[in-house]
Amino acid sequence: MNEIDKQCIQMYNEHFKNNIKKIQDERIRSLIKNNVNDNYTSLVHRAAKLIIELAGDIKKEEVYFGLFVYLYRNGYFSKDMKFQFDKSEHELEYLLGASIVEGKGVCRNIATLLKDVMNEISSISGNKSKALCVGVNSEHYNAQIDNRNMPQNFQLRVADSTGRSK
Repeated sequence: MNEIDKQCIQMYNEHFKNNIKKIQDERIRSLIKNNVNDNYTSLVHRAAKLIIELAGDIKKEEVYFGLFVYLYRNGYFSKDMKFQFDKSEHELEYLLGASIVEGKGVCRNIATLLKDVMNEISSISGNKSKALCVGVNSEHYNAQIDNRNMPQNFQLRVADSTGRSK
């Protein structure tokens, strides 16, 4: 076999090895994404049910919000029952709220989990016409809920620190 044929075979093999590796990596990422998404959805549903149960007869968004804040700050949504306001090492761009499970999170993570839990509470309660608006003040790290004047199909968008929508 001459040198040109050897180079062609080598290039051919490298091309297919790279494509096979890409396909395997995509499948692994897809499996991880589906598993994480399923677990996150389950966490959101259980958190919503817990908050509804803890609120008892008081069916107000402010109470739900207060319970949510207490639960996340005290680590009830975190794997080791500890929460630290800090950037997550393993933040998932497509599922920002899942970082809270790691025990770390910043405004975008907390706001996303809050949005998902509050929407689940609305869904469980059969009150799908309510809208949720969360404003996070980066200077004081607090949030307010006001859903009285929001349009029926209002959608909350989470932005990164530069203001780009996620």
